[in-house]
Amino acid sequence: GGFAAKPVIVEPVRSAAGQYEETLVQSITAPGGVRAAPPKEDLKALCAKAKSLDMPLLIMLLCSKLEADAWQSRLKTLHVLDALLKASDPSVVAEVRKLLRGRLPLLQTLTTESHQALADLAAKVAKEVEKAEAAPARAPAASPAHPAPSAQDDLLGLGGG
Repeated sequence: GGFAAKPVIVEPVRSAAGQYEETLVQSITAPGGVRAAPPKEDLKALCAKAKSLDMPLLIMLLCSKLEADAWQSRLKTLHVLDALLKASDPSVVAEVRKLLRGRLPLLQTLTTESHQALADLAAKVAKEVEKAEAAPARAPAASPAHPAPSAQDDLLGLGGG
């Protein structure tokens, strides 16, 4: 039997789909290049695509990059997270915040980096995530992403009287 070392498959589903997110994260956070931030077009494209991506996987992959050896990778990753937190789609922003909430300690660790730009951006991203934390999480009606339909109906109903 030459099959002694069977590969352990953690998630039997989505292997091919997850590969897209992985390739995306690899390329956008690659430490090479002249600039410490990914090109704005790349960030814009990622934000536009974000809704169709596997967000938990994307954030997990990005957060694993925050532990990379190369500071350039970590800085680029923070730029990506920062861009996602400013995405024009509020549902993307909410999802990213929710997924990053559990990773706050990691972000806060990066705020003490000796590399100033890295520390500053980590603090900025952490603050964005904490801002969501301060908002009442259990009141979906207060969330601008989901306006309460009943309020709109009332406005329309009362407007005629």
